Amino acid sequence: MKSIKLALLFSSLCFITFLDLGAQEKNDYLATYDSIIGKENLTITNGLFHFNNYRVNNNKDIYYGTDKFVTGSVNYLGQTYPELSLKYDAFNDEIVYRSSGKSEKTGIILIKSNVDSFKLNDLTFVNLDKINSKKEDYVKGFYEEKIKNTTLSFYIKHTKSKREVFIGKSIFVEFSDVTDFLLYKDKIFSTISSKKSIINAFPDKKKSINEYYKNNSELKKKDKILFFTTLLQTISQ
Repeated sequence: MKSIKLALLFSSLCFITFLDLGAQEKNDYLATYDSIIGKENLTITNGLFHFNNYRVNNNKDIYYGTDKFVTGSVNYLGQTYPELSLKYDAFNDEIVYRSSGKSEKTGIILIKSNVDSFKLNDLTFVNLDKINSKKEDYVKGFYEEKIKNTTLSFYIKHTKSKREVFIGKSIFVEFSDVTDFLLYKDKIFSTISSKKSIINAFPDKKKSINEYYKNNSELKKKDKILFFTTLLQTISQ
């Protein structure tokens, strides 16, 4: 059986090389390749076992977005794997992959150093360890890539804070969302948390930044992600 699978794979690779397929067609091929050999045999399955055994209150879990596996893709060791069952453990900063079965609590933790990026719920997450050449302590792991243009890159770090709660005689855990913002400009990382930090990064845009803050105070209170994203998109044009 293995020899048949290898023969099929070799024939498919030769066919792709001959036709010089585009990126989308290569992704279609990978999906076919997965179905031939089985996802449980892919390189990405070489990770530790994941199991969530927290007793969570109010559905405040360790995962970003949802505790259910959803369809996404991973760029792993330079190779893109589409249509995978994934979820993001934001508390431990780990991407979890389910190769088979239907359990929502178990999966495989992908080796972080091998993950270049992943896509989940139409969001792109990148491993900034790959480009943090100066090894700044405040730049670690996976970040949502919100803006990327010729002027700057704007990243969002989604993490979780943890607290224990007592209900009757039982102890439960609640995880709450924590969001931090990171700017990459002129090959330098800097944290974004205030008007001053943005002016330091864009001293020539001070007037525009002050005006934006003045006109969008309510948005800043309601939605910091949208507030900073809109501001940085405006001043980077």
